[in-house]
Amino acid sequence: MKNSPYIPSTDSDKQDMLKIIGADNFKALLNDVPEKKLFPALNLKEALSEQELVEFFQLMANNNFSANSIGSYMGGGAYNHYIPSTVKSMIQRGEFLTSYTPYQPEASQGTLQVGFEFQSMIAQLFDMEVCNAGMYDGPTALAEAALMACRIKRNNTIVIHDSISEKSLEVIKSYSKWQNINLINYNEINHDDFFKDKNLINEILLIIEKFLKIHIKNQVSNGAEVIQIFDSWAGLLNEKDLPNYIYKPTLNLVEYIKSFNVPAICFPRDIKDYKNYCDIVNPSVICIDYNIDPQKILKDIKIPVQGGMDPKILL
Repeated sequence: MKNSPYIPSTDSDKQDMLKIIGADNFKALLNDVPEKKLFPALNLKEALSEQELVEFFQLMANNNFSANSIGSYMGGGAYNHYIPSTVKSMIQRGEFLTSYTPYQPEASQGTLQVGFEFQSMIAQLFDMEVCNAGMYDGPTALAEAALMACRIKRNNTIVIHDSISEKSLEVIKSYSKWQNINLINYNEINHDDFFKDKNLINEILLIIEKFLKIHIKNQVSNGAEVIQIFDSWAGLLNEKDLPNYIYKPTLNLVEYIKSFNVPAICFPRDIKDYKNYCDIVNPSVICIDYNIDPQKILKDIKIPVQGGMDPKILL
């Protein structure tokens, strides 16, 4: 029997393995499979040429709705994006074309090069000290980031907020289980200590506002027709802290955006009183969480409402 160039086992190797497991030959390993199911005759049509095969599958594909022809809300962020023509030319370069396996160093230079170029570009764009693109998925990246933060800060405590999904939390638990790391819930923390130094907080907010305005101006200068403000901690604060740390800073940004005659969409995540927020901040459009009833919001708010759809209905 001629050995396959892709399988390193020789005939003698195979005989040794069969002898150890008590089989006379390879066919003996298939004794439990019914004879008629083992090598059934396949009623296949005559083979097609490459051109005929491409045409056949194109006709089949035309029965589907394409993301290029209709709008789609499915994909969890993986939506249809325009790919510049230069990208196709770039990926034909040898250092990128070989990125097909990350396991053999001699054959994975493309993967390593792509990862290096991407994380370098992201680090430059966002002025980050470190960026790691070698993650398989979001929960893995989240867990790795949490462990990295513990190492850098020399701290063995991770604070988990309720917004973290159960699947992501399970990954964090798996990663931290043998690392002597404690997980505590955000709601178990006394947040009053955070607001003791009000001068420091105001200074930080002014710095954030300064650079956000620079970013907004650059966005508008490059053709942005609408700006959205995503406030991830609006629902984390107590009601008494909202005027100083949510309403006032966001109002400043909204007024700055409107000074360019550009509408401002605001998404104050998990905020309790949308009406009060809209009355004070006065956005052009309000974006609501998926667990908020849009019909209820529309009774109190007279501006356009965005969101309010549970993503699970798309599954």
